[in-house]
Amino acid sequence: VLSTFDEYALELALRVKDQTDAHITVITFGSGDSVDILRHSLAMGADDAILVEDVPFQEWDCINTANILAKAVQKCAVPDLILCGRQAADWDSAQVGQLIGLNLDIPCINVVRRIEIIDNGIRIERTLSDGYEILDITTSAVLTVGDEVGEPRLRSGLGTIKAARAEITKWSLR
Repeated sequence: VLSTFDEYALELALRVKDQTDAHITVITFGSGDSVDILRHSLAMGADDAILVEDVPFQEWDCINTANILAKAVQKCAVPDLILCGRQAADWDSAQVGQLIGLNLDIPCINVVRRIEIIDNGIRIERTLSDGYEILDITTSAVLTVGDEVGEPRLRSGLGTIKAARAEITKWSLR
């Protein structure tokens, strides 16, 4: 199942795509069952999907998860923005996004609720305990996203058909 927080991140990415020519690639790792998560993301509107297979078994803590995802991102070439859920729905550690940024040596901005493309970069609006903060960035960054974004869009019928037919790229990090 696609994590609720990751679905919010995908929704925010799709909103950027609605306004620009952004290209969205979703990445996950795991077994062949993970293809369903990727197809769900494609049906919502993502452009490409990558499944990292043959990951050597380790404890799936936030450090190992972030290392694997950062290696996959590096294989793609580091994009302008990496969006991920604020926290995992199971462990709630809220550390994977920051650790991906650390592994890639790029900043991480937490609890983002809005993204706007501006002339000289990207304007980020993030939630604080007593309001919000607006940041303008000109560099690649990892953004963590929570439910402040609002409800994610539903998969369309045509999107579901396209996703069912789409080829899922499969990688091994070994």
